[in-house]
Amino acid sequence: MHVIPVRVRNCYKNIKQLLRLIAEDNGASLDELIKEFQFQVNAAQPIEENEETAKRTVIYMHRRNPRAFIQFLNKNRLGHLVLWTDARTIAVALGVRKLIHIKWNMATSGYDCSRYEQRERRPRADPAESGLAKFGDVVQPADQTGGEWGEDSAEVIEEWCANN
Repeated sequence: MHVIPVRVRNCYKNIKQLLRLIAEDNGASLDELIKEFQFQVNAAQPIEENEETAKRTVIYMHRRNPRAFIQFLNKNRLGHLVLWTDARTIAVALGVRKLIHIKWNMATSGYDCSRYEQRERRPRADPAESGLAKFGDVVQPADQTGGEWGEDSAEVIEEWCANN
C-alpha cells in the first residue's frame, strides 16, 4: 500500500491535459473545463487516514519553506503533491493564477473553482476623509477623566507639555 496514492498522480496528469485544452482554446466551454478541473483537484484530496497524515506532512514542509519545497517537488518528479498544498500554491504551480480562481470551501471540505475575475482596484484612502492624523499633525488630547491618580488626563498632559 502506497502512502501517496496513484490517484493523485492520475488527477495531476488529467489536470495537465485540461490545461492544454484550455490553452488550445479548441471551442470547448471554459466553464465546463473549470468544472472538470475542480473535480480533478478534489478527487486528488486524501480519503484514508494515512493519506491525510501524508497531506499534513506535505503542508508542514510547504509552510516551512514554500519555494524550496516546490523546487524539491519539481526536481524529484513529485509535482502532483502540489495538489495537497493550499489554493494559491496550486494556482501558481499549475499556471492558472489569472485564469481560474481556486478557493477552499470549509462546508464541503473541497475546492471551489471558478473563472478568474479581476477585482476592481480599490482607491487609496484620503487621510483627510478618514479622520486619521498624518505624521506631523498636532493631535489634541481627548477629554478623559479619572486617570490613574484621579486627575483629569488632559490637564496632566497640558501641564507636562508646558514644562517640557
